[in-house]
Amino acid sequence: MIYRTYLGLDLQPQALRAVALRRQGKLTTLAGGRLLGLDEGVLVPSFRSPNIKDIERFIDGLTEVLDPLAAKEDRLSLALPEQAGIQMLVDIEAPMKSKAEGIEVLKWQLRDKLPEDVALQLDYQVLHRDENGRQKLLVVCMSADVLVQYEEVLNQAGYGAEVIGFRSMGLLNYYRSRLDLGDNFVLIHVEDANMTFQYFQNQMLSFHRSRIVDGEIENVFREINRSLAGEQDRFSGINRAPVFIHSNWDIKEDLPAALSSLFSLEPVLLKPSMEKLTSEPLALTEKQTLSLVTAIGSAERLM
Repeated sequence: MIYRTYLGLDLQPQALRAVALRRQGKLTTLAGGRLLGLDEGVLVPSFRSPNIKDIERFIDGLTEVLDPLAAKEDRLSLALPEQAGIQMLVDIEAPMKSKAEGIEVLKWQLRDKLPEDVALQLDYQVLHRDENGRQKLLVVCMSADVLVQYEEVLNQAGYGAEVIGFRSMGLLNYYRSRLDLGDNFVLIHVEDANMTFQYFQNQMLSFHRSRIVDGEIENVFREINRSLAGEQDRFSGINRAPVFIHSNWDIKEDLPAALSSLFSLEPVLLKPSMEKLTSEPLALTEKQTLSLVTAIGSAERLM
């Protein structure tokens, strides 16, 4: 049987999570998933300084989660912690002839918003383009030193990152292909110590905010309330849109009730179903299954 293996690797300071998807024709199956806890201080996400503080232990972790899944595959899709870079939404008035020209235009346009003392690696995705050539872009930016370290350490472990993105991209990729989220919606990602809050208009990302919340519902409420208060003038419908929550917390069922006062509609707790990806029941707890969603969505970005 001929098939290709697609690897997804999801990085968090608390854990490494990896999956292997296999595809034959149009059929995709989950071949396996592995999770490994990380000791404090091994991976410390940061925009300015290299994130991997204990390279030897990090490589040991990579080989432990990836080698049993990889077969002969060495390319993967990497989901990085949000704190490792910067994401911003930018409007460009004039059309750009090439990706290289677009990057130079963005560096000039964002010169007052980006740090001058860091060598930067910048990329962008076109979210929308109108008939006059105006574009709305999702711009992602990382320190070149941070990015190079991730790539070099993966290479030392025997792997290469074919696609690199942030965790929120992997999560959205998983749900967008499986659920009808509607045109306008809020997606809240609460996992481990982190939270990401995103608002979509006409299925296009319009607002993004990521914060460390240390596993406390009160901190999630405070950060979302702050975002709503700050963006109400720009997005008058943000608190009236359907709200979807993904979380691997043990107390995740408390999140919809805790956040309900902030929105007109009752928030919905997402419960991913992976039965279609595997012919056998997964030997995973609910928490483990929820924790693999981002890695699966990331792996699917390779397809």
